[in-house]
Amino acid sequence: MSMSRDIFNNLSVLKNNEGTVEKIIKNRISARNFVTESYNPISINATKPDVKVKFAENVTRSMNIEEIFFSNMLPALEQKALDPYIVDAFNSLRGNPAIIKSNCEPVSCSGVHKDRIIRILSEYIGEDIVDLYGDYFRKSDILTGIQKNNRGAFRVISFYKVDPIIHKKQKHSKHTLIITLIDPYHLFIPSKLGNKTAEEAMKEQYNKIREFSMQIADEYPVLIEHDS
Repeated sequence: MSMSRDIFNNLSVLKNNEGTVEKIIKNRISARNFVTESYNPISINATKPDVKVKFAENVTRSMNIEEIFFSNMLPALEQKALDPYIVDAFNSLRGNPAIIKSNCEPVSCSGVHKDRIIRILSEYIGEDIVDLYGDYFRKSDILTGIQKNNRGAFRVISFYKVDPIIHKKQKHSKHTLIITLIDPYHLFIPSKLGNKTAEEAMKEQYNKIREFSMQIADEYPVLIEHDS
């Protein structure tokens, strides 16, 4: 949780709390410039051309959290070759980060996986931000294969950030998807697989990759240079 949070500064997304609206913003602005639109995770159109995509500073950091069966470590050369779908997905993401705007759905920070989601996200951006903005995260599939129609295990988790109107020439606030976490093995929010329950599938997948020791940054050190 030591990452620089510069990219998460100046947050101006709205959050309802018992009828009140909280704002976190570093630069003081007049009330007339406050964002009047709220983020609705169900109806927000993340595919709009004017929604920018950026990478969080430590998005290429990997971690292994054994007690919750989560890892996004990659295999070192002596352990195993990278699965083709992972190579394909990383190449697509690196070449066109805006690809995450397709197949993009809200993350529900509640229910059976609530504690798991909070734990993992907190490692990347801090528990305080997750606590305030837990409803502003989204998950995207990266389709792979020759026809780019294979919905495999690769997921990308992003934060939907809304910047306020800061001068009178602006007609709209600025919307950005900040890629926060890369989940090559579908372990962030596990799901059922065939006849296996979500928990069974999660543990089986984790046991396959639990010994992997290479950071994403070691294999893809320049990933964050290609914001869209």
